[in-house]
Amino acid sequence: MFGPHSLILIILVVLMLLVATTKERFSRRLIFLSKKDTSQFLQNDPDSYHENMSVFDLRAQNAPNVQFVKQRASSSALDFTPYQKQIITRIVPIVDDFFQNQLDIPFVDGQKLADLPWVIALTRDRDYEQGYPHTREDIIFIPSGLFTPEDMNELAVTLAHEKVHVYSRLFPEEMKRWRIHNNYKPIGQLKDFYLARSNPDIDNIVYEKDGLPTVAIYNSEYPQGIFDARYAGRSEDNPAYEHPNETLAYKIDQMFKQYLNNN
Repeated sequence: MFGPHSLILIILVVLMLLVATTKERFSRRLIFLSKKDTSQFLQNDPDSYHENMSVFDLRAQNAPNVQFVKQRASSSALDFTPYQKQIITRIVPIVDDFFQNQLDIPFVDGQKLADLPWVIALTRDRDYEQGYPHTREDIIFIPSGLFTPEDMNELAVTLAHEKVHVYSRLFPEEMKRWRIHNNYKPIGQLKDFYLARSNPDIDNIVYEKDGLPTVAIYNSEYPQGIFDARYAGRSEDNPAYEHPNETLAYKIDQMFKQYLNNN
């Protein structure tokens, strides 16, 4: 028979093993890319995002050629500080809990969203994509300027938004069902639309909804930056109009923002 002290010891050991297993399982789902790995990815351009830029994209990026864009992006890579890792490590379980237990959107699987690994890269604030958070493949790129102690909610909402983009890319059949349910119809390729802006978070297909295309169009042939654009047929400057992927990501990040405010 076990005495009371032995039982307490056994319970403590089991609890320690459970905590260690949980931490190990979570650590496998949260990957911080090193400066070297981030730099190599951006230089190699494996998804051809930079390679496929139009002349108007290059002008918006203030770049003479694609190689210049790649090199500047690669040079922007940073290592995460311990503080930055600590902040993200605290935030992502909150985001995943929201996806798993609170998200209720037809044809969007909150459990799959929650289960997706977090792969996060850090870049110098405005040196890459003018400081615009985005995704490429399964990687979330975060600019260093988002780490402001005054408002960690903004970082949390951004991470939620970007994870939705990863989901959109990795689960195309689910996204197709969501688009059909929401009356989006493909009408052409991005390259077919004059002055169309590239965006790493979209699938380079233009869809139509309510008789209007979902595409961002530069305001001129010489845009002053990547934000010097409008949304075709829309008077409102709302980035959710750019593409169904953006519509869904903004819808969910607004839901998550409300969830944070209520809790």
